[in-house]
Amino acid sequence: MSHSPIFWLLAAVLVGVAVVGGLTVVSSGDDPIDPEAGATPDIILGLTAEARESLQNANQAFPSDQAGFSAYYRVATSTLGRMQKDTIDNYIFGPVPAGVISRRNTAATIKEMGDNYTVAALPLLNINDIPSTVNLYYDDQGWVVAYLPKDAPSSQVWQARDVDEDNPRIEDADLGNTLLLEAINVALEEALEGTKIASSDAKLGYYHFKYPNADSFLMMAAAQKLQGEYPISFTVPATLTVKEVSVTLWITQLEGEVAPCAKVALDDADLIAEKCAKGIYHGSPSLTTFNAKTAHAMKLTQSTSDHGAVGALLMVVYDKP
Repeated sequence: MSHSPIFWLLAAVLVGVAVVGGLTVVSSGDDPIDPEAGATPDIILGLTAEARESLQNANQAFPSDQAGFSAYYRVATSTLGRMQKDTIDNYIFGPVPAGVISRRNTAATIKEMGDNYTVAALPLLNINDIPSTVNLYYDDQGWVVAYLPKDAPSSQVWQARDVDEDNPRIEDADLGNTLLLEAINVALEEALEGTKIASSDAKLGYYHFKYPNADSFLMMAAAQKLQGEYPISFTVPATLTVKEVSVTLWITQLEGEVAPCAKVALDDADLIAEKCAKGIYHGSPSLTTFNAKTAHAMKLTQSTSDHGAVGALLMVVYDKP
């Protein structure tokens, strides 16, 4: 059984076909792509001159040599003076108060701390209350950076908590609200009791420290709660330089029910082998194999049960000419 996915793209969506940052994406199911599924601006990768000086300089505290896919934001020091680092420390390293709605799963752990900066591992709640951890850096100059470790698959940034498990459709906001943005908002909104920043905030930037020449990324996702195959086809022109391809799969489990089984294939090869337990799983193909062709297909397969939901996201990090 084949179904067309509902997915989020980084540019205008056409019925059946989308051209996104030079990539062509096509639904290979029987139904046209829902044009309501996504029409958001292309998200670019890069550091502002200010961020480059503060975050990539070897003399600065931010561990740029250990960071991979990252999101960064700077609080205006003219508004707050020096950012209240101690306030954030006390909040994220403390327990999650009972009855308080928080993005956190448990208290953060210290990775590194100085008088004017902190690096923490911050556990967040993902879909079905599955924990997902990202690293969080902040300093008294107002810089807040959420990042994955250098070699972690970039697709790990998927925050699927807002996906309705009973009717799992992927909407624009479901992918724009990454785990990295959530971590930044833990510091700014929860700890400092300031204003939540949105994915469209002009001061929010994304960058991949392992691939400094990459200037764009694309996300495609499908989610479903019924048995079947859910394919997405896409074409990567030879003019693009692909730096990384990664896939994330999640499986939810309803109370009192057995979790469904699911797997993800890329170009007819299982990238994430079948899993039959609640959780979040990741995989990355060989770039040599991936770059040997231009036409590709990701396929999410759910089997054995219609109880619980499954979702898969493919992320391509690349450099446009």
